[in-house]
Amino acid sequence: MPAMTGTRKSNPQGLPKRVYLSRGWYFYVDLNGKWHKLGKTWNFEAKAKWNELSSGATIKGSVGDLIDEYLRLVSPTKAPRTYLDHVDQAVWLKKVFGHMPADGVKPSHVARYLDTRCSKDGKPAPVRANREAALLSSVYSWAMRRGLAEVNPCYGVRRNVEKARTRCPSQEEIEAVNSVAPLAVALTVELAYYTGQRRADLLKLRLADLTEAGIQITQGKTGAKLLIRWSPGLRDCVNAIKALERPVRGLFLICNRRGQPYTDSGFKAMWGKAMDKALKEGLIQERFHFHDIRAAAITAADEAHMDAQGLAGHKSRSMTEAYIRSHKTTQTDPAPVSIVRTKR
Repeated sequence: MPAMTGTRKSNPQGLPKRVYLSRGWYFYVDLNGKWHKLGKTWNFEAKAKWNELSSGATIKGSVGDLIDEYLRLVSPTKAPRTYLDHVDQAVWLKKVFGHMPADGVKPSHVARYLDTRCSKDGKPAPVRANREAALLSSVYSWAMRRGLAEVNPCYGVRRNVEKARTRCPSQEEIEAVNSVAPLAVALTVELAYYTGQRRADLLKLRLADLTEAGIQITQGKTGAKLLIRWSPGLRDCVNAIKALERPVRGLFLICNRRGQPYTDSGFKAMWGKAMDKALKEGLIQERFHFHDIRAAAITAADEAHMDAQGLAGHKSRSMTEAYIRSHKTTQTDPAPVSIVRTKR
């Protein structure tokens, strides 16, 4: 690493922040402490390259370049939700690895990222780090097949330990949150409990998806196509949603006053406010996620000996098992043994 000279400390040339002159060359030091050689002439080549680096633009052959190409060519072929996750994850990855050469990332760099990744509020984010490391690994695997990288630095790096969610809200808890939620939110929660579907799939439901036989759903994450047959409760819930006042009659079942579907972030914010209010008023004692309602529905279906796997839209029973969070205690007999106790 070049040594900093007195030229930068006194800064007679008015060099930008993190730019240094050492041994006749201008260098830019990124946020990771990596030195990038800019050039010998500041007003021409060095300044141009500094502008590219400091503005966040990607450099050809860098990790950022690989990520951009992956987002352009591969991510769009994934499920819509997966694509959006990749876009968000790429922002964090490029902040750390973006300007590094493709073959400059080592397993130790990935391990440190997994250990130190924090959220915007400074709290550790081990699960997010795992997802981002998984994307980085996919990018490198794709790049290796095309001769753009020699090795995958993510191989052999152990991911953070994740604890499986065990929260399974009861029907009473769900109804308690619904009692303080806006009617559109409460009815969407009710629909999620009846159908066991993800929030994103419910928010994109169209009126045309309501058939005489039931609700047709194509899951965005898996592509699974489901027909959820009508029950008296499900039909009543859907009719109540359709009866909500809206000046403009849109094409979507769940929509705002303009007839447009809610954005995932917008609906999530309304759900969060209802959850906060329920906690503040003591209606529930513990927070739960909207996605936990899916687990509650799948668990209820399984305990009723219904087709829980079909309701979930999973390809295997093992995938469904991850959602089943039964409150029941298993009853069993002791082992068939006989112990001779020595008299004392």
